[in-house]
Amino acid sequence: MLTELHQKSPYELLIKTGAEAAAIRKNERLERQKRMAIVQEKLAKFVTSTSLVDKNTRWSPKSVDTIKDFLIDVAPFVSPRVDQHYWSHLLLASIYAKNIAKIVNDSHIIGQSEGQAIMLLHDVGRLVIAHRYLQNDYIADIMLSNSKVREDFTNKMPPMKNILAFRKRFGNPIHSMNDMTYAVRIVDFSDNLGKMVGGELFTVEQTQSYSTKRLADYELYWPTEASGRRAMIENGKSELANSLVSEEANWLETHLKVDRNILRANVWQEFQNPKNQEWLRRVREAQTSGLTNISAVS
Repeated sequence: MLTELHQKSPYELLIKTGAEAAAIRKNERLERQKRMAIVQEKLAKFVTSTSLVDKNTRWSPKSVDTIKDFLIDVAPFVSPRVDQHYWSHLLLASIYAKNIAKIVNDSHIIGQSEGQAIMLLHDVGRLVIAHRYLQNDYIADIMLSNSKVREDFTNKMPPMKNILAFRKRFGNPIHSMNDMTYAVRIVDFSDNLGKMVGGELFTVEQTQSYSTKRLADYELYWPTEASGRRAMIENGKSELANSLVSEEANWLETHLKVDRNILRANVWQEFQNPKNQEWLRRVREAQTSGLTNISAVS
């Protein structure tokens, strides 16, 4: 797959032009503004009294439940491109982070409820625009900042922008796992492994082919898409992202003494817990019963 992408003409890696592309960008811009306003308002309302904002409020399962309530409340208004797998990914990734944090047992690195909260919100930008590469990350940054979410929380989010590092505003670039804090290693691993295929949890090996496949899925209607895809292909960032997951897996086993087989089994068992499955059912039903066309919202 990567070989085929390398053989593409440089012109194919440029942003799409023409009347049709301009119309798509115009419509998406208007829809994004309306949807973002709704998601932003709901996010700010829910997180105000939680440890996401207040440093004097200790991390607890209550904060996690508040975020889950937010996701149910906002589900009717999310982008139509958000598929049903999105919700299971949030849940699985949050369970991975919680279980690893439990093993680490050091809240100065990452606590169990904090890890869950990070993974439940790490893709919040996709609620607004699910299918535009990197744009959803910018939107997430804006909404979390506007909601006064603590910087020490957002600094632990999955680091794809720092891996791509084609703009200075992304922060310190990541060239190897040594450039990542322990917390960021944990959430990056949780993000990559917190997926399913064929009704089973991802393995480390499957994350490699998945990320490569995703390269071909992104369209090039926006500069961020074109720049991000070019960085992945021309600068070897795709290989770097894949190698980091493997290094993180080895680091968890050798440094933190995490048995990946036991971890995987525990995550799957907790995912199947009736309480988690009930939340998954409720959030999916809320999305299905809600709006699909944001232009209907005044």
